[in-house]
Formats: sequence, C-alpha cells, structure tokens
Amino acid sequence: PQLPLAEIVVTEEEKKKEEEELKENVKEFRATLRDFLFKLLNNRKYHVFIKPVDPQDHPTYYDIIKNPLCLNMMAIRIE
Repeated sequence: PQLPLAEIVVTEEEKKKEEEELKENVKEFRATLRDFLFKLLNNRKYHVFIKPVDPQDHPTYYDIIKNPLCLNMMAIRIE
C-alpha cells in the first residue's frame, strides 16, 4: 500500500523569498556567462565565431548546422 503524500504548505513570504533568490541566481549566472563570453571574444583564436557563417563562403553549412549560434548572438541572448 502506498502512503498518502503530505501536503506542503508554502506561505506567500516563502514564495516571495524563493522568487527573489531565483532572480539573484539568474543575475549571477548571466554575469558568469558574460564574463566567459568576454574571454572568448578577446581571444583571437575564437574570432572566427564572432559573426554568423556566410552561406556564400560555406554553402552547405546551414544544411548541416540547423540552429547556428555565433558569439554575438549569444551575447544578445544572455541579456
């Protein structure tokens, strides 16, 4: 036989605190991503990834890569 699950009661104050903690965690995560992305953008060996691939230069690229994402687009999406 399965035991009945206990009902968990969360107060509005607890909900608000959890929401604020989540917002702060997201803020910290975005800052970490921005720092990492900044390091990539400042490293010459990753400059090839700054802009989208030009289909004129690589005609089959978009046949192979269905959801491309350059570093510039990553920076936009982080915000």
